[in-house]
Amino acid sequence: MKSETIYFVSDLINVQSPQDDLGEYLARFLGPLFQTDEFPGKNVAQKDDAWRVNLMLHPQYVWIGCTGERGAEFSKEYFNEEEQGITWSCFLEMEEPIGGRSKETLEIFTGLLKRLKDKLYQNQDINIVKVKW
Repeated sequence: MKSETIYFVSDLINVQSPQDDLGEYLARFLGPLFQTDEFPGKNVAQKDDAWRVNLMLHPQYVWIGCTGERGAEFSKEYFNEEEQGITWSCFLEMEEPIGGRSKETLEIFTGLLKRLKDKLYQNQDINIVKVKW
């Protein structure tokens, strides 16, 4: 199960080198906001060349997928003309349970998605650019 992707711009995430993986920067920014008992201090990880913030291991495996894109056409209004700003994006994903989706599974997913959106939408230094399914 995967949520919509949330695209945003923010000066809160400082990229040191143009060669660095943007997904890692976003994961390291979001990670401390989601410290959990299952992943204390080790919730930021790279898997299959993608960066994520692990949120839960039990009863379901849930994570936030993280990436960034330089010079995205749909967010260029947020940057100066000569600037190739970074548009950050993230989504929530939950591995499907073997027995299928249950009411509890949907409640877990919905609750974590609400937390993610609250943290992004309520921060005045983050500008949501678009949300896409």
